[in-house]
Amino acid sequence: MGRAYFIVDPYHQYALRLMDVASSRLGLKAICVHTDPRKRFLARSRFPALERVNAEHADVPVAALADFARDASRRHSIAGALPFNEPTLLPCAALAEGAGVPWAPLEVLRRFRDKLALVDHLHRARPGLRLYRQFRVSDLRDIRRIGADLPDRFVLKPSHGFGNHGIGFFDRETPDETLLRFLAEGGGPWVLAERVDGREFFANGQVDANGEILVYAVFEYHRVAANGREALDHLTAKVRRRSRFFAQVDSYVREVVAATGLVRSPFHVEVKIDERGPCLIDAGARLVGNRNAFVCEDLHGGSLDPFELACRSYLSPLPAEPPQLDWEAYDENELLYVQGLATRAGRVYATDGAREVEELPEFAGWVARPEPGQRISPTVDLFSSPWCLLLRGLDLTRLIGLSGSVRERVDAGMRASAPVRAAVELDGVRRRAQETLSRFLRGRP
Repeated sequence: MGRAYFIVDPYHQYALRLMDVASSRLGLKAICVHTDPRKRFLARSRFPALERVNAEHADVPVAALADFARDASRRHSIAGALPFNEPTLLPCAALAEGAGVPWAPLEVLRRFRDKLALVDHLHRARPGLRLYRQFRVSDLRDIRRIGADLPDRFVLKPSHGFGNHGIGFFDRETPDETLLRFLAEGGGPWVLAERVDGREFFANGQVDANGEILVYAVFEYHRVAANGREALDHLTAKVRRRSRFFAQVDSYVREVVAATGLVRSPFHVEVKIDERGPCLIDAGARLVGNRNAFVCEDLHGGSLDPFELACRSYLSPLPAEPPQLDWEAYDENELLYVQGLATRAGRVYATDGAREVEELPEFAGWVARPEPGQRISPTVDLFSSPWCLLLRGLDLTRLIGLSGSVRERVDAGMRASAPVRAAVELDGVRRRAQETLSRFLRGRP
């Protein structure tokens, strides 16, 4: 009987990194559970190495995960499951529980996938903790039934959402027609939440089996309105540890995470700070997205590996040795995310500007590099941003100033000449045909 763990739909850089840690440092074998055969088929061209690693692969419908886990536990010594993003959290919880090795109480993990349930729990667990007022709504009638308690300014967000997707900003005077148009876009049920102003931050960290909480990075969002949406990612800056905002976020986030009952898990918590102090915006029981876990690893000069920390917590009931964080390295430079923002549909036709940006001394790497032929749609959330990069330097004000010219250079790719556009379109047709044929051949018995 071999030692193994589950990982669900592992078509992601985080998944591959966690699998490498589990294999090389813990000596465990992966059981890759694929919940959607079509998704698995399409992912083969993007993650060819996944089919070659030392792992079992099984196609299992979501409804059958617990039964599959019970059967697998008869053939293997199961250490647990490795969620790597929001959608894989509850499937991994079902697998771990089915195998008899849950890493955290299932009711706690479920609350992290239901914003209303999480905030209701926090109200009960920490009555003195500042939290926004909220209501569960499914349609316009639910909104109007709130009556006098309806906040003057409010946010509608999917109860199970993440990545800033499907969020709308309104007030008491918003016409019914506007609300109906938003609700018709789908994504419900929604949480109607009181809108909190102020500066917006997020904290990343880890909680161990004993509930000991470690915050290892804090960043500040600088958002903008565009394409009929508010609060789109535009710039995101690392917050130095010696900043007063770091201390405020750190203290508040520790209280929130402790109150959730979460153990053996990384976390990502978003907070706003106004004249009244910190207030929760959102929380996830997972590694931070947008490749920020890799960034956090780099910030501490290699003394922190968020993936090993998460992997050991997920797969071992014993508390992991806390890392010796290098706060001097963390504070040595300023770091700035520059998030692409498209205002119209189109394609990337040239990347000369991207290559120019790569030559800048402040350029610190791509989070998502624009590629010729890439389709672009108007940015409405994190997932529809056309590109994202990092700038590093000693002066944050200078980096913010530089970000404007960086945008101009990268976005010039959408303004290529007609011959270049035609060549890119033709190359795209050829490449898609080749990829389709390649996937078909790999999928043949």
